[in-house]
Amino acid sequence: MHLSPHTVRDHIKAVFEKVGVSSRGELVGKLFTEYYAPLAEKNMTRVHTG
Repeated sequence: MHLSPHTVRDHIKAVFEKVGVSSRGELVGKLFTEYYAPLAEKNMTRVHTG
């Protein structure tokens, strides 16, 4: 299977538009804050010291 760089760029652009971001960094940040961070918080045990 061969995908041209143009095809990959088009697919990435479509993902950005669907998610509402304009860069890979924004995409990673949005995925983390909306998906992974809440899961981590839910399973996190807080330890208070002092």
